[in-house]
Amino acid sequence: MSSEKSQKKDNYFFHNFVRLTGVIPAYLWLRPKVLRFGNEDGSKIKGGVMFISNHVTFIDPMMLHLILWRRRLHCLATKDLYRTKLMSWFLNATLSVQVDKENFSMRSLHAVTDRLKEGKALLIFPEGTVNETKEEMLQFKTGALLMAHLGNAPIVPVYLQRREKFIHRTYAVIGEPINVRELCGPVPSMDKLQEACALVESKTNELKEYLDNYKKGK
Repeated sequence: MSSEKSQKKDNYFFHNFVRLTGVIPAYLWLRPKVLRFGNEDGSKIKGGVMFISNHVTFIDPMMLHLILWRRRLHCLATKDLYRTKLMSWFLNATLSVQVDKENFSMRSLHAVTDRLKEGKALLIFPEGTVNETKEEMLQFKTGALLMAHLGNAPIVPVYLQRREKFIHRTYAVIGEPINVRELCGPVPSMDKLQEACALVESKTNELKEYLDNYKKGK
């Protein structure tokens, strides 16, 4: 038991170290402009929460850590990233949760839902991959909705806008919390999960429209 506690402490220490040492260069590089949509700021929510975002570049996790500075984020990472011992150690030390997109296991499911029940913040990209089309968002997958439901945690949508040039600043919009259990009921059916997933996707598109209108009015 003591070894588990010390390992957890060490992981938090390294995670905090990376955040503190990386925040200034990351801020200067990305120069984020963060907007809030709606009456309730989802970035200030306490307890278990799942932040979901569209996925436009491989540095999106860095951007989300930067704009959601109030929370210590646990990110889902595909098993393909765990190629070497060094990379595996780094991902584990920075609180990533390993998942297999092709064969999502009960172990991965419990790893996510347990963190939500413990009051932690999860970061998931429901498109499942980096969207390189520069067009509309890819269709969201229902897995994130199921995990949020089982973990009894709200979902907070975030929209990230792709930078066209390096010199441009990065824009992000944070939406309001969405209660998945209110949408799906105590025992979610697949139809209910798909409806809720479509709603979360539409809410994320609303954030995109809000940002577009904001930039037009500047």
